[in-house]
Amino acid sequence: MNSLSEGGRTPGKDGHPNANYRPTSAVDDLKAEVETAGLADSNGRTTLRAMSSSINSRAELAVAAKTEAVLNDPGLAPEARFVVDAATAKQWAKLDNDQYSRLRSNVRKADAIGVIAGNARISSEYATALELESPANAAVAKGINDEIASQERTRALMLAESSRTAETDAARAARLATFDQSALDVVAKIRERETAEVSARLRADAAPLLQQGDIVNAQRAVEQGTESAAQAFIPNDLRGEAVAQKVIILKRPIVEAELPAVIRRRFIVSQQQDRLFDKGKTDFTFRDGANQGEIAFSDVGKQLVTTRHDKETISMMLDVAKAKNWTEITLSGTNEFRRQAWIDAN
Repeated sequence: MNSLSEGGRTPGKDGHPNANYRPTSAVDDLKAEVETAGLADSNGRTTLRAMSSSINSRAELAVAAKTEAVLNDPGLAPEARFVVDAATAKQWAKLDNDQYSRLRSNVRKADAIGVIAGNARISSEYATALELESPANAAVAKGINDEIASQERTRALMLAESSRTAETDAARAARLATFDQSALDVVAKIRERETAEVSARLRADAAPLLQQGDIVNAQRAVEQGTESAAQAFIPNDLRGEAVAQKVIILKRPIVEAELPAVIRRRFIVSQQQDRLFDKGKTDFTFRDGANQGEIAFSDVGKQLVTTRHDKETISMMLDVAKAKNWTEITLSGTNEFRRQAWIDAN
């Protein structure tokens, strides 16, 4: 069986040495890379430094170090920062800044500043060292990180709102489903009860609303032309009440439903009541035309009143009087008004 264990080279059972290696952490690897690149830089050996380290390679080690920190301690939040010593952070920021300053392509510079901003998010020590090494790059990195943080907050809020909306919709649907079923049950019971009541009443009084004699009388009345067909079919015990309702004289302000269509088309009909037991009044306001919005006349119950004396207004007032079943009218006011009303009324 193959195995890796801690320790130096030890002879194996076959006499060959076992190659045992002790794994190093990503933080240690990052520190070693920064130190090596720093030494090459101090000796002016830029080619060796470029071969051994770059902005991207150091950033990859930093991400690996952060991942290791979370894996080694699952209790840490995903944004947990790993710790590097101040000297390593200073050299790391210097290497990144120097390499960034030598880039000429705007695309590569944009990629590099994005990596530098990521390093600042991962390591607070790096962010502090970058501020000292290059305040300009530190400001750009901070702007990038602030925008990322804002987007993450917005995304979190949207997800939370979406979750709340889904929960609310589900709860509403559940309530509606319960309500609908309850309502259906109530309606079914009401329908069953009312059907039973009607059936019981029919069994108790099987006599039809119109007796055979009423039908014969109605036929005879139609033939003789003494009554309308509709009036003839009204049972005798209800006929007097129906006739009284038909010719009732309105001494209260008329309502819109009691008016002929020609008046409703010409005027806006509005009712007003000043006090609880006051009959109030009904105003007739011109709906359109030159006098649009002006009150033509008012019905105050026992009187129709106006300040106008034109033929159209007086004609409509007479139509309202007919709708109130007034058979006689008394005129008062200016001579012109009384003259025109007398002419139209005859």
